[in-house]
Formats: sequence, structure tokens, C-alpha cells
Amino acid sequence: CAAAGPGVAAAPAQADRDLQEVQGYRLSINVVRKMSAAYKAAAAEEAKDPRRQQIAKKKAELAALEGKEEPTQAEQERMAALADEIERLEEAAESGVTLEGATTLTEMARRMDAVPAFAAAVRGAGLTTREFATAQLALLQAGIAHALLKGTPEKPPPPGVSKENLEFVRLHEQEIEALRAATGP
Repeated sequence: CAAAGPGVAAAPAQADRDLQEVQGYRLSINVVRKMSAAYKAAAAEEAKDPRRQQIAKKKAELAALEGKEEPTQAEQERMAALADEIERLEEAAESGVTLEGATTLTEMARRMDAVPAFAAAVRGAGLTTREFATAQLALLQAGIAHALLKGTPEKPPPPGVSKENLEFVRLHEQEIEALRAATGP
């Protein structure tokens, strides 16, 4: 949050520059593939975390108990205890990138850089964290516009949405969806 004074005008100006940067960014299938590779690499790194492995074991045990047709009272109690343990462990292990409340591309990149495994995955895929943030927002913007226009292609694109990125999403929709599915939720 900006304090009253000279910094107040800087925030809207920065937001305008960031918006222009996102709108001016041209998506390519190569960049989308790099983003997907970064997500996969970050997930693989996260899976090595002993806390995540412990959570996975408890989830597997819970799933096995839930799969029983008629669990015993003791098994039902164990399921409740496991669910509580999993929730507690997941809260404690939460170390991912949180972009909630980030208002600038610089802040988004800084938050990604603050999670070394994620930043390394992004750099390993051949992107900077700022380009990753910019591309992610451009893809999100074009994807939402594409979804809105799908049923009414005669409508013009929403103001500020890159026509090139909108066309890119239309042409590469299946591959983008396949990459999203391959990287998880």
C-alpha cells in the first residue's frame, strides 16, 4: 500500500505500465511449453520434500481406509485422525508461491524469487520470473476472453485484450489444455 504523498501517483502509473506490458506481450507455444516445464519441475522438486512425502503416505492410508466397504469403528476413528493430520501437515508444509495481493509484475516476480525451488524451475525452463508472471497473465487474459467469445465469435474482443494472443489461444487451445492437464489442477 502506498502512503499519502508522492508515492500515491506512482502506484497507478506502475499498474498502467504493467497492464501495457501484459497486453503487449505476445504468447508463443514455446513460452507456454516453458511455463508447463517450470510447473512440472517445481512439482517434482516439491515431491522430494520429506513433509510432502509424509503427507502422500497419510493420504494413501486414508484412501485405502475410505475404500473399505464397511470400516470398523477403529478405522473410522483412524480416518478422522488422518484427515486432521493431513490438514495440519499441509498447512505446515505450505511453502509455495503466493501471489495473492501482489499488485505489480515486479512484486509477483519477487514472490516467485522468494521460493528458490520455484524460481530455479522457472529459470531452468528458460524464463525469468518476470517473464513468467507476464506470460501467465497474458495467457489468463486471452484464455478468459476466448472462453467468453467461444459461443459468440462475432462479438469483438474485450477492450485491452491482445487480438494476437486471443487468436493464439484459439489456434492452440487443445495443446494449452493438454499442457495444463499434464501439470495438475
